[in-house]
Amino acid sequence: MFLNRIFKPSKAYVETQRNRAAVHCLAELKYQPEKIRRALLELNGIRIRKLVNGTSASLVYGTIRGDRKHRPVMERMAEQLDIPVDELFPERGGIPGKGKSDQAAT
Repeated sequence: MFLNRIFKPSKAYVETQRNRAAVHCLAELKYQPEKIRRALLELNGIRIRKLVNGTSASLVYGTIRGDRKHRPVMERMAEQLDIPVDELFPERGGIPGKGKSDQAAT
């Protein structure tokens, strides 16, 4: 009990673990990646406006759905949720071609 008070994990660490646990739990329950991403955004109170940052909202929505694979949006979303991109976008299998956007290919 005493050690828990001294070595209590930070709130950010607990939230990170909560997000990662939610991803893995929902994936085990066979939820689609799109629904997992939407649930995480809702659980963390992240608005689409926060993810837009100079890109179009339709591009952000398409990336969340998995229709588009826009690397900056994927990275912004992963950063906001503090989850690695390959865990958040498992159907993508990571992001090959570092430094280049896949927007033109979609």
